[in-house]
Amino acid sequence: MFPLIHLCSQAWKGMESKEKLSLFFEVFSAVLVTTSIVFLIRQTDAQVDALKSGTFADIAGQQLELNRNFLNRPELRQYFAPNGQSIAPENPNYDAAIALADYHIDFFSLLWAQSSYFLESSNIQESDVAWNNYVGDMFSQSPILCERLNQIQSWYEPNFLDWIESLSTCQIQPRKS
Repeated sequence: MFPLIHLCSQAWKGMESKEKLSLFFEVFSAVLVTTSIVFLIRQTDAQVDALKSGTFADIAGQQLELNRNFLNRPELRQYFAPNGQSIAPENPNYDAAIALADYHIDFFSLLWAQSSYFLESSNIQESDVAWNNYVGDMFSQSPILCERLNQIQSWYEPNFLDWIESLSTCQIQPRKS
């Protein structure tokens, strides 16, 4: 190490002022670029974390909105609650129950699609288990959700359907050609 310092010292002494100034600016530029890159990496990491948190907050907000439907239409809760009841097409609440089932399925599809973005963070990974339990219970205990998903399964990705089957007792029927 000392021979290198000695060699640099000798080279420095042999340089003209212009060369020393040029070398100083080159070294300063290299340090500045390196510092900028480190700063950019840290900023990017912070933005990714903020995006994950924002996505998680959006999903949680949408889940609250989903639950608000039961406040507005409590008579529909019986079709989605634990040990949910079946509903016949002749029932005056059938269309509203189907619409709410579609809303649930769309929400769960969004949750499935977005979960890889916001559930990677170690501080919210525990939520993955809770969300999976929630989705699995809803499909296992609500005949209308499972029936409706089978009716409209062509609207959703096969991996989403596999996810629902893996979490619940809902059996997705083979797609009709």
